[in-house]
Amino acid sequence: MTIIFGVLFYVQGIIHDKSISAELSDRAATVAAVLASSVQKAFVENKFDELNHSVENVGNQKEIVLIGVFDNVGTLISIYQDTLLLPYNYREILFEKQDIIDLQLDNLKLNSLKIPITDDGHLWGNIFLIFDQTSIRNQLDVYRIYSFILFGIGIIAVIIATWFLTRYISKPLEELQTGAIKISEGDFAYKLSVNRSDEIGQLATAFNKMSQSISEMINELSNKNKELSYATSRLRWLSQIASQIGEGVIVTDLGGLITFVNNAWLLIHGYSINDFVGKHISLFFTRDQFEKQLIPLLEKVIEEEQFSSEIGHVKSDGTIFPTESTATLLKNKNGDKIGIIQIAIDITQIKENEKQLIEQREKAEEASRLKSSFLANMSHELRTPMFGILGYSEILKELEKNADKKVMIETISQSGTRLLETLNLILDLSKIEADKIEIKFVDVDIVKTINETILLFSKAAGNKNLQLNCEKSVDSLILKIDERLLREALNNLVNNAIKYTQEGSVKVLLDVENQSSGKFAVIKVVDTGIGIDEKNKSLIFEEFRQVSEGFNRSFEGAGLGLSITKKFIEKMNGQIFVESELNVGSTFVLRFPLKEEAIRKVFKQTPVTEKDSIIITPPTEIQPSILVVENDEINQNIITLYLKNRYTVDIVSTGEQAIDAIENKQYSALLMDINLGRGMNGLEATQIIRKNSNYKEIPIIAVTAFAMSGDRLEFLSKGCSHYIAKPFGKEEILQLLQKVVKLNN
Repeated sequence: MTIIFGVLFYVQGIIHDKSISAELSDRAATVAAVLASSVQKAFVENKFDELNHSVENVGNQKEIVLIGVFDNVGTLISIYQDTLLLPYNYREILFEKQDIIDLQLDNLKLNSLKIPITDDGHLWGNIFLIFDQTSIRNQLDVYRIYSFILFGIGIIAVIIATWFLTRYISKPLEELQTGAIKISEGDFAYKLSVNRSDEIGQLATAFNKMSQSISEMINELSNKNKELSYATSRLRWLSQIASQIGEGVIVTDLGGLITFVNNAWLLIHGYSINDFVGKHISLFFTRDQFEKQLIPLLEKVIEEEQFSSEIGHVKSDGTIFPTESTATLLKNKNGDKIGIIQIAIDITQIKENEKQLIEQREKAEEASRLKSSFLANMSHELRTPMFGILGYSEILKELEKNADKKVMIETISQSGTRLLETLNLILDLSKIEADKIEIKFVDVDIVKTINETILLFSKAAGNKNLQLNCEKSVDSLILKIDERLLREALNNLVNNAIKYTQEGSVKVLLDVENQSSGKFAVIKVVDTGIGIDEKNKSLIFEEFRQVSEGFNRSFEGAGLGLSITKKFIEKMNGQIFVESELNVGSTFVLRFPLKEEAIRKVFKQTPVTEKDSIIITPPTEIQPSILVVENDEINQNIITLYLKNRYTVDIVSTGEQAIDAIENKQYSALLMDINLGRGMNGLEATQIIRKNSNYKEIPIIAVTAFAMSGDRLEFLSKGCSHYIAKPFGKEEILQLLQKVVKLNN
């Protein structure tokens, strides 16, 4: 920097010196031009006094050393000179050759100038001027001194500026350079110290921000790389899993181009990997399947994100096979739809199994239908002759006076009753196995049901000299329950208690228990019979099982009563269990959930006797007319004997005869058999009779051996007002007729 300033100073001095010399020459030329102009006229007119006067006036100027005026032939006309500035010995050579004059004048630091005197292009003469440069050169020397001083000051200023720049600019710039190197080497935590607010400080602040931004970007990029690495690893892992699972998996873009298939997909379609990737998914479908099945499926996926359907696929050999396909929409992290994944399961074997199952089900249904038909036929065919056996035995018991014969007749009646009970149990079991037990939950006063059960078995208990009674803590208890199933369950339990008790008593206890889960109605059937060994307690609830089995069994029965009772109780949301001690007695406990409002009031212990039974009114002089529609002669005779002396009975054998009979006579009730053999059945006849205005409200009782599940409801829905199953007893039919005829009257 100093050398540059020195060179510039030297060049500036030279240029200034030349400019001073040029300025002096210009001034001399100007003076000479002015003088030439003023002496021209005087010179031409030969007015030498005026000429001398002009020369003298011009010569008085400070820088002028000599003025000489010559004519055109070189004769001196006028002269002015400063003898102090120009030595005398130089005057002699003033008018010699010009080059000699210039050399001599330069030694004296003088300059010369020759100006022509012209007029209209005619040269009259010349003016010769010599002028002094000393004062100008002195000024230049002073200026050079000042310049040298300024140059020194400048050098000092340059040194100071250099120090300033080094400290305040160069050093921060070096730090910036160091920081840039650090960042290039990966040291993104490097920071510059910022202790100033000027441009350098702002630059350092910007550098630090840049460093921080780069560090954050690097960290973010590192995290992204980690996420990408994790995603890549996870994708590889998922691909490995997908390749190993048993279901076929295929991934396509939204256009249907395949991007991935697993081994199972290749296996079930019979292709290799090279046949798939980059191809279109339509490879696996016929044109019709693709247009009618797959395209709608994929449209559903795009709309609903997932869809499943049974769809046919095509193998490499052209075989079409069924699959259960599930398609799911794939999205990226931003929620953009990027593809579809499909999972296909070859259900060829499943379809074959379904076909076999359908065939087996149809066979099973046919077998069940045949079984039901067989049971219905057996029920009908057994109940019909059973009605004759039990009916005639009951009538004979009333007529026979001989004690020995009465015992025989009673034996016939008991055997028939036992056979009927076994038949009913088998039918109930078949209903349970076919899940055709009809459960009808209604409000039932179980106190009344218990009383009726005890009344029903009071005679059987009396025959064995057993006390049979009931103990209740309430006089009314309403349960939502199926009354028929409850009655049969109680009948089975009381019947068993009497059967297995030789002395003592049988009690039915009713109470209400409070437990943590709520209130329960509890019915206990307690006997003082043979009891049950602990190891046999679970055995008694199994079908066809008894405590005593084989050739040496001690008690009769099919082993169905308790198993059916348990199923009945459980279907009514109840529980049953037994508490027993061998040779002491047994207690069978029934428990049903109970609502608070079901309990009416406390009741004291009251025995039930035969006097509580329904009283059948004695015969009256006016006997209602009953039409019996029955094709079996034995049944005709028994019903006639049952109703003798209480009703006027007319008998017809066919439905057509029944229709004719009601046209000619008004009956109080009709006993309608359902199976009337050939021709019109009982239901068809009933529906025609109901069209007669006189018989729209007349009771028509279905009297039939059809007692399978659903029979009663079917008959009641097709015109019959009441139902009674064969075989029935005299008291049962009389009670029913007394009820319906009285209501009708």
